[in-house]
Amino acid sequence: MIPVLPSALLEAEPITGAYPLSSIALTALLDFAGLSLAIWTLWSSIWLQLGGHLLRAFRLISVGSLAFALSHLLDTILQFLAIDAATLIHQGAALLSVLFFLPGLAGLADAIPAFNAAKAGQLQPLRFWPIAVGLIILISAGSFVLYGVGEVSETAAFIALDGSLVILGGVCLALVVRARLGGPIGRSLWLSLLGLLLFGLAHPAQVWFYEETNYPADLLGIVHRLIVIPAFFLFAISITSAARSLNTSITA
Repeated sequence: MIPVLPSALLEAEPITGAYPLSSIALTALLDFAGLSLAIWTLWSSIWLQLGGHLLRAFRLISVGSLAFALSHLLDTILQFLAIDAATLIHQGAALLSVLFFLPGLAGLADAIPAFNAAKAGQLQPLRFWPIAVGLIILISAGSFVLYGVGEVSETAAFIALDGSLVILGGVCLALVVRARLGGPIGRSLWLSLLGLLLFGLAHPAQVWFYEETNYPADLLGIVHRLIVIPAFFLFAISITSAARSLNTSITA
């Protein structure tokens, strides 16, 4: 029986990832492009010449951008290893990345109007976002528990995660609208929000295309990254322009 083993090993199919290597290479290249932009965004936030809530808010936004980039890189690694739950893990990681934005946007919404005497008495600090974060974490945990039980449960898990992404995007939008910010800081904040909304809508769309179309999964992964790459540019432009305008106002 021993001589049979080498031939059996030769006849066995090689273990490969879920995607072809060429697609993995292109996907990884796009991931590293997004990661480079996220690192630049974080670096720009480090050099902001201010303190308090504003500094904390912009740095949390930049950390959220970096978390987004790492979540896509993690997805590529899991797809290469042919992990069955790679897409679910990616959706969960993207959802957790959004959580970095909430305290940052809430801090901006509460802190910046305080510098404007006309708005200081009109807007009271808004504290509902910690409740939203707690509910989202519970929903995410439940989604991972449901996944693998059956087809209906897997669909429910994706709906819960993607619905949570949309809800968090809506909460962030409400925070920015409530602040009614103008000037360079307001424009920078809206650019960050636009990038966040682009991320939030791209991930449910990705799952929908996986489930409802016959396009190859590797092609959809590449298209998804081409959609979210502009969001990294928006984050980088947002933080960089905010840093430039703040530094100019301080040195003036």
